[in-house]
Amino acid sequence: MNISSGSLFHFTPKFEYLQSIIESGFKFRACCEELPLSGYRSCIFDQLGIVRHVHDPFVICFCDLPLSASQDHRLQYGQYAIAMTKEWGMMNEVTPIRYVHAHSPDFTSETYNKVLDLPYYLQEHGHDLFRLLSHISAESGDAEAPTDADFQNLPNGVKKIMASANAEFMSLLSHMNKVMQYVRAYEGDWTDRANGQPSHRTFYDEREWRAASPAEDDRIAFKFRDIRHLIVTSDAEKKTLSEQIIAASDDLEVDDETQVWSKIHIGEELLRDI
Repeated sequence: MNISSGSLFHFTPKFEYLQSIIESGFKFRACCEELPLSGYRSCIFDQLGIVRHVHDPFVICFCDLPLSASQDHRLQYGQYAIAMTKEWGMMNEVTPIRYVHAHSPDFTSETYNKVLDLPYYLQEHGHDLFRLLSHISAESGDAEAPTDADFQNLPNGVKKIMASANAEFMSLLSHMNKVMQYVRAYEGDWTDRANGQPSHRTFYDEREWRAASPAEDDRIAFKFRDIRHLIVTSDAEKKTLSEQIIAASDDLEVDDETQVWSKIHIGEELLRDI
C-alpha cells in the first residue's frame, strides 16, 4: 500500500459545505491550535502546561492519506470530500506542514516567544531594532546606552547601513511569523468529533498539507481539471452536485460534461472497491 496518495483530500462534514467549495472556491478559516511550548527560560513559567501557546492561523487544510487509510480521519472531519491534484496544490502554495514536539531542537520555546513578542516591542519603537535594543540596554541600567541624539548624530553612511540591517531583520521576522503558520504539534489533547469525548491524538498521523493566509476572506480558486475526485453519500447528492458543476461549466472550464459524473463517487461504493 502506498504511504501517501497522489491527491490532496479536503474532507468536510456536510454536503452543503462541499457545494460551497464548488461554488466559490476554498475559503480560509481560523484554525485554533496549541503548540508544545513553555515560557522564557528566565520566567517562573518555564514549564510545559503552565502557559498555553495557542495560535490561530487562517488556513485551508488537506491531507494526502490514501483513501483506504482514511477511516479515522473521515470520522473526525467528515464523509464528504474533494480531492485535488497535487500539482494544483503546489502551484497554490499548499504544502506539507511541520510537526514539532517539546524537544524539537530548532523550535525552542525561547525562540518562539521572541518571534511572537518582538513585533509588539518593535512597534513601540518605530519598528527600529536598534532603538529597541538601546531601550533594553537603558532599562537594564547601562549608563552608556545610546540616546536618540546619539542616533541622530551618526554619519549618514552608518545610518544607511543600520537602516538596511533593520530592513533585513524585519523581513526575516516576517518570514519567521509566516513559517509559524505551517507548524503543528506532533500530538495533543483533542475532542473527538464523533462522540464529543476528550481524547489524545497523534496529529502527525493526519499527513496534513495546508495553505495559509493573513486574511480570512481570501480564497483559492480551481478549475474542473484540477479535481481528481468528489465524494458524496448518496445518488441524490451525486445528481445534485453534477448538475451544479454543469451549471457552472463556463467558470469551471468544463470541456466535456460527460466527465462530470465520472469524477463524483459515493463514498461507501468507492471504499468497497479499494
